[in-house]
Amino acid sequence: MSSTTRLLSRRLLLARALPRYIHTTPPAQAVALPITAHGPPPSAPIPAASPLAEHRARHKVAAAATKPLRFWKEAHVVETADGLAIHLDKRALKTPLKAPLLVPKSKRLLAAAIALEWSHLRSSADATKSHRIPLTQMTSRAIDMARAEAGGDFSTRQATVKNLIRYLDTDTVLCWAPTTPEHMQDPGRPQLRDLQIGAARPIMEYLSTRVWPGLEIRAVDGDQGLTGPGQPKETREALIAWLNGLDVWALVGFERIVHATKSFVIGARMVAEWRGTGDQTWGVEKAAKAASIEVSYQTSQWGEVEDTHDVEKEDVERQVGAGWLMIVEEP
Repeated sequence: MSSTTRLLSRRLLLARALPRYIHTTPPAQAVALPITAHGPPPSAPIPAASPLAEHRARHKVAAAATKPLRFWKEAHVVETADGLAIHLDKRALKTPLKAPLLVPKSKRLLAAAIALEWSHLRSSADATKSHRIPLTQMTSRAIDMARAEAGGDFSTRQATVKNLIRYLDTDTVLCWAPTTPEHMQDPGRPQLRDLQIGAARPIMEYLSTRVWPGLEIRAVDGDQGLTGPGQPKETREALIAWLNGLDVWALVGFERIVHATKSFVIGARMVAEWRGTGDQTWGVEKAAKAASIEVSYQTSQWGEVEDTHDVEKEDVERQVGAGWLMIVEEP
C-alpha cells in the first residue's frame, strides 16, 4: 500500500470517529458571571389565565362600569298586617296576576331571599328572566294558586299533583342498578347498586315510620329488569291524598325539589323534616347528595368534566335550597 493510500485511509477513519458539525463556528466554553443581585429570589411565574377566566374578568369590569338600568335603588322587606311585602324603594312587588306579593310572617328567610334576588338584578329586563328570580316566581305561583283555590278553582293543584305522582315510578332514589358481574367487580370499590340501596334505605325507613306507615312503595330493581312493577293503586291514592293535604307553599316547594332531583321521596322527606314535628336534620346538601349517587360514582371513576359536573352539582343544591325556603317555617 502506498503512502498516499495510507494517508487517505487514516483521514477517513478520523472523519468517522470525530463528530461532524454543520456549522463552522468553533465551540466556546460558557463563562459563569458573578452574582450581583441582592435580596430574596424572584417569585415563581404565574400561569396565564384561562380564556373563560379572562372573559369573566372582562364581563365583571364592564358590569361595574355600566350604569344599572333599573328604576329602583334598593329592595327591602316591609312587614304589614297581612304578611311580609317586598318593596322596590316604595313600590310593592306583585304577582303576574296583579295580586300583592305577600309572604307569610313565618317565612322571613324566604322574604329576605326574595329581596336579595331583586337587589342583585342589574336592569329591569333581568326581572323578565325566570332563572334570575326563581324565588319570586315560586312565591307568585303559590299566591296565585291560593287565590284560585279560595275561589273554588283547584285545577292548578290537580294538574300539579297529576304531574308529580308520575315521578314515583322512575324515582331516582328507587331505581337501582343491576348487580355488577363478578368478573367486572373491583374488590376495593363498592358497587353502584350497593350505594344506591344504602342511600334509599334511611329515606324510606323515615317515610315508612313517620309519614306513611304501612304504605308499600316498590323500587325498580335492576336485577329484575329495566322497568319496575309499578306502584299499587292504594299507594297512589294515599300519596295523592297526602299531596292534596299540603298547603300551597309546601306543595310548590315540594314541586321544585322533585323537578330538581327527579325524586318523589326526596321531596317528601324534605317536607316531613321541615314541617310540623320534623327533626330538621336532613337538609339541602344531604338531599342533593342522595339525588346524585350515580353521577358521583361515575365521576369518582372517570373524573369530572369541568364546567359541567361541578356546575350541575351546584345547580341541584341551588334548586333544592329554593324548595326548602318555600317549605320551612320559623316559629
